[in-house]
Amino acid sequence: MVRPAVHSGRSLALAAGIALALAAAAPPAPGQSAGPERYATLPAASPDGRRIAVQAGAYSRERPEISTADIWVIEVATGRATCVTRRERPWLDETPSFLPDGRIVFQSTRAGRFDVWIMRADGTRPRRVTP
Repeated sequence: MVRPAVHSGRSLALAAGIALALAAAAPPAPGQSAGPERYATLPAASPDGRRIAVQAGAYSRERPEISTADIWVIEVATGRATCVTRRERPWLDETPSFLPDGRIVFQSTRAGRFDVWIMRADGTRPRRVTP
C-alpha cells in the first residue's frame, strides 16, 4: 500500500507558486500574440501526494480560437515542474485529475470538441475516452 506523502502547507504553497509562475511564463502558441490572460488553475494532487497537476494557459476572450492550455505536473518535494502535454496547434488540455492508478484524466479540445482523455502522468499514451 502506498502511503500519501505528508507535506507542510509551505511545500504546497511552493508548488502553487511555481504553477502561477508557469502560467506567467508560458509562451504564446504559434500565431498567438502576447495579450491573452495567462494563469494556472485547478490543482489536483496525486494519490500519493507527491505530485500536483495543474492546467496553465493563455486565454483570449476576444479570440477564443487562439486560447491554449497545457497540463503541468509539479513534484512537490523538489518544485520541479514539467509540461506533460504538447500541441501542434492551439487547443485546450484542462481540468486534470489523478486516477487512483496515477494516470491523469482531463478534458481536451484536441479532437475538435471537448472530450475526456486519459494519459500517463508523464504525458505519454494519451487516449480519448468519450466516443
